[in-house]
Amino acid sequence: MASFHANRIVVDDDEMNTKFILSVHHSFKFEHYMSNARVAENSFAYDIAKRIFRALLEQSLCLNSDYEAYYFSEYDSFESYLDKKMFFEEEIIKDVLSLSNYNHYYIESRNSPDQLLIDGLFDEREISNPLSLFRYEN
Repeated sequence: MASFHANRIVVDDDEMNTKFILSVHHSFKFEHYMSNARVAENSFAYDIAKRIFRALLEQSLCLNSDYEAYYFSEYDSFESYLDKKMFFEEEIIKDVLSLSNYNHYYIESRNSPDQLLIDGLFDEREISNPLSLFRYEN
């Protein structure tokens, strides 16, 4: 788990799209994400990283909220919802359930050079040159 209380679980990855669950601890603060982005406040890079974070959450389905608001009475448990409604594999469900104090956001992302930035922001490894996250690679 990354030091800023977020974890990414890849559900499916192919040439066109990546489907993943972004699990964010209840104590998560936007500042944690931005410190991992390693960009200066009020900079162009800060603005881009902030937009990407918002776009990620706007295009996501919060699995916890979806279950509680619409499927609580239909499925016996959150686990059953993940299995029977979302069709996640058993290993994915175990990973999600192991993170009990987290909100889980299901995201389908088009594979693009921007995926490199997303990967870097949710990566535990030290990045020697943070600005490299903003460069497109051929």
